[in-house]
Amino acid sequence: MTNTSIRRTPTVGQTAELSRTVGDNDIALFTEISGDRNPLHDDQAAAEASRFGEIVVQGGITSAILNAVVAEELARGRRR
Repeated sequence: MTNTSIRRTPTVGQTAELSRTVGDNDIALFTEISGDRNPLHDDQAAAEASRFGEIVVQGGITSAILNAVVAEELARGRRR
């Protein structure tokens, strides 16, 4: 298999963005993989009673999205 993608080192000032809507299934899958069972992530009543007022996505999910921006968007030289 030939990989035709060209990877570049990100440069200072380069920007990129990635948008993703995280749903209940994403949270459930990450919970299974990580074991992060904090009620703020999947218990609506507990999340609403917290200072956040709603379900909070695990930090690992947001880190994974950031990783995708660096690995897929910046490294391929896609500019916004």
